[in-house]
Amino acid sequence: MPPTGLTATGIPPHVSLYQEMIEMKTSLTSLRSEIQISMETLPEQVCHTVLSHCQVNGAVPITHQQVQTMIQDVKSTMMAAFAEQAMVIRQSVEPSRDLSTNTNAQADARVWTWNGQLHPVPRGFRFPRYDFNILNDR
Repeated sequence: MPPTGLTATGIPPHVSLYQEMIEMKTSLTSLRSEIQISMETLPEQVCHTVLSHCQVNGAVPITHQQVQTMIQDVKSTMMAAFAEQAMVIRQSVEPSRDLSTNTNAQADARVWTWNGQLHPVPRGFRFPRYDFNILNDR
């Protein structure tokens, strides 16, 4: 027996506890990443499972991604329609080379914009006053 009265018994217990804590931490870190991946795909899997096993009469649930896709489709369609209308308006406002010699055709092609809309007459246009009784006197 040594003079201090202590006997060497091997590895201290706190070293093995520390080793178990490191293994636990590694395990929890990998589990956390697996849970995050599952949470991202879980709603789509549940939706697919429910729709494949149930008959839905009426409203069908849609995902956020489907709503975003529909909004983008509507936006694209509207932008294409606006571009087409703008081209038609530009063509009707700007007289073509063929119409430049014909003043009647040029007058027919005029368009005025006011209150955010297209109009065939300028703002404040009033029909001229005419007395139709004159026609009866003839």
